Order: sequence, then structure tokens, then C-alpha cells
Amino acid sequence: MAEDSAFHVVLLRVGAGRALPQHGHAGSELTVILKGSFSDEGGTYGPGDFAEEDGHSNHQPVVSEDGECICLTAIEGRLKPNNWLAMLIMPFYGF
Repeated sequence: MAEDSAFHVVLLRVGAGRALPQHGHAGSELTVILKGSFSDEGGTYGPGDFAEEDGHSNHQPVVSEDGECICLTAIEGRLKPNNWLAMLIMPFYGF
């Protein structure tokens, strides 16, 4: 089986009320929410919802105060961090 380094699949677990770093995308990002919910510039997403971003999007997901959010995300290409904190932590996640 060949591995394509242009794609990453990540299972995220983010605590209640926490925000992910603001970032853009070099390619597409498709997220399915398994538990909990989060909001970003595109709306609010809950269990079973899909959130899709493209190479022109820029967003900062924020988990609801009700509880943690668990989601599965497929990312094409690299993320584009928008601040120094995101630049520091994204390499630890393989981005």
C-alpha cells in the first residue's frame, strides 16, 4: 500500500470551549463531527455534520462550552498558520 504525503487524516479531541489555532489551507479539508460541536466562520457543526474547507478558506474552529468535540479530519496539503502560536504547534501534529 502506498502512502500519499499530500494527505493527512487526523482524529481530534478538543476540550469544551477550546479553540484551534486560526489557519488557512493549501488544499481541501473535510471534517466529520463524531461527538460534540464546534463553530467557525462557516457555521455550527454537530454530530454527523460535515464541514468542508478549500484552498481559499481561513477559519478558527471553537468547540462549544457544552463538552468536548471529537472529529475526524482529512486534510489535503499543508495548513497555513495565521499566527506565531499556530506556526509553533502545527509541526508537532505533522502539518
